[in-house]
Amino acid sequence: GQRAPLPARHEDRDILKVSQCARGLSQDRIPADGLCFGGLVPAGQVLKQSTDFSEGGDRLLFSGHWFYFALKRLNSDVKGGLVQVMTVWKEAMGGLATSLAFLTRVPLPSFLFSDGVSTDRAVWAFPIVGALIGVAVWALLSLLSGFGFHPFALAVVVVAAGLLITGALHEDGLADVADGLGGGDPARRLEIMKDSRLGAFGVLALVLTVLLKAGVVFALADPLKPGLALALLVGAAAWSRALMTAIWAALPPANPGGLASVRPDVRQAAIALAIALGLLFILRLLMPGTGFLLGAVVLAAVVAGLFALFARWQFGGVTGDVCGAAQVLAELAFFAAALSHIT
Repeated sequence: GQRAPLPARHEDRDILKVSQCARGLSQDRIPADGLCFGGLVPAGQVLKQSTDFSEGGDRLLFSGHWFYFALKRLNSDVKGGLVQVMTVWKEAMGGLATSLAFLTRVPLPSFLFSDGVSTDRAVWAFPIVGALIGVAVWALLSLLSGFGFHPFALAVVVVAAGLLITGALHEDGLADVADGLGGGDPARRLEIMKDSRLGAFGVLALVLTVLLKAGVVFALADPLKPGLALALLVGAAAWSRALMTAIWAALPPANPGGLASVRPDVRQAAIALAIALGLLFILRLLMPGTGFLLGAVVLAAVVAGLFALFARWQFGGVTGDVCGAAQVLAELAFFAAALSHIT
């Protein structure tokens, strides 16, 4: 119970004592000689996190050294903040990798999927992947234009390259939806959509889609309009995939065991829409003569919304094929709104 006497002050010894004290407190234990902070705590006493320092000698002990505990708390908060930042970063990178793997046929290293981010948690990155696809198509168009190829040949090659990058994932959905319209009721339509065989409606939908896309690329390449091409190809790819995400989140699943049965959270879809709109805003600022983007955004959203109502009526909700068809139709509407401004 006796407090240790205060030693005579020697500058070097005091510096050493502070160092020893700091090491002891870092382990929540007072040094063995009990002289830390004036020797007001018995030697070897353990400091618990729940200790009340507000009364008696304890108050006297720490009243002049509150900064130590403030710094310790700050250090803990910083570490916690860094952990949170790293968690968000890993989730973001995992979501982007999952979206790339889902929407494209680009091979990716396996370590990118170590966190196991599911597709429904990764839909926020769909417009980013769409923008990357648009940039790749635009780069190919710009590159081939420098070799003097005919615009029609350029249009065919560029459209084919875009289909190769995505594996024609969305076009396959559009073809299945078109074939499914031949069914007499929702159950029959869903059954037709599961059939891998392609019907007449599906073939016609694919032909018309490819023709319109090739026409847009032809208009961009004759002569080449780099700024307009970048804004149109990137904007359409990003915005249409954001709208696809919104439809997936908004509609109930038509097939409980299907690809779209696990719906993304509405917040994920909202983030996707915000990212796409942000990209479009940047394109509008950086690229002159892109005033058509606003009308294209509105028309694509209207077409996607009407198609969502149609899918709810015809199929009872959303499926993977419905999502793919929504993306293609929204992209075509975006192109159609911009086509008059290109020529």
